[in-house]
Amino acid sequence: MSRITCIFVFCVYLVIVAADPDRPGKYLKHDRTVINCARYKREANQHQCVLSPFNDEGPYFLPDDLQRSDITDGQNGVKYNLTIALVNSNDCSPLENMFVHIWHASAIGKYSGVRSIGPGPGPRPQGPGNSTEHDFGGLDEPKQTGKGSEGRGLRPPQEGRDYNKPRPKPVSDERFLRGYQVTDQNGLVNFNTILPGWYAGRATHIHIEVYPRNTTERSAISYVGQIFFREDLPELLKLVEPYSENSNRITLNEDDGTYVYGHGNETTIQLEAVDSSSYKSTMIFGIDPDAHTKSQV
Repeated sequence: MSRITCIFVFCVYLVIVAADPDRPGKYLKHDRTVINCARYKREANQHQCVLSPFNDEGPYFLPDDLQRSDITDGQNGVKYNLTIALVNSNDCSPLENMFVHIWHASAIGKYSGVRSIGPGPGPRPQGPGNSTEHDFGGLDEPKQTGKGSEGRGLRPPQEGRDYNKPRPKPVSDERFLRGYQVTDQNGLVNFNTILPGWYAGRATHIHIEVYPRNTTERSAISYVGQIFFREDLPELLKLVEPYSENSNRITLNEDDGTYVYGHGNETTIQLEAVDSSSYKSTMIFGIDPDAHTKSQV
């Protein structure tokens, strides 16, 4: 290899490293390298063989959720069908027999079975008021989020802060909008739920946590992340019940440190209309099945 070629390769390496520093709160380095899936006869997964960014578990995970596809438990809201696909980031193959847990807030911004830690800072909601109209559209039209503050004034997550804290103790038997499924031979799981509500200090999101077996020990976590939505979703949802009863402050994606510092733009999902009052989505996560988080508890 010539000296010029070596210098070029080294410079490219520096650019890649500088562009993706080791951010706190992330246990596996976020690898943007795309494998040539044709080598493994997995061309359909091309551009998906990327190690998805890790994010916080948050303070509302309960390890005793139920194995089920329908997690609504009678909660009212806009119907939402979510398909999650797990792909091996090393060779593009689908990941079978992985345990995928999800949980999220209700239409009025409440998590089941836990005590709220209280409101956080966030901008006041603006826009439409209360309406009883249930029929609305446009959520499946992709919109670009504004750059806004680019994280100015936000505090980045601290290394291990999320894992140094004990998980919450349940305060009731309610487990609505929580559940887990085991991936099939195609690496797929599917959940029937509702579009999540919002609460102060956080952008609208769904939590996801993946384990290689039937356990919820932190030391065994293969992946932990968050799914985000277009940031005007709360304003649109406020047009319908019961979201119109949600009085929590709305936080935009760009004002949520978890989104900004956790590469939330890369786990932002698009909504596809099924009909005038229900939506569906599919998101692919690249996971290294041989790695797991470092438990610091």
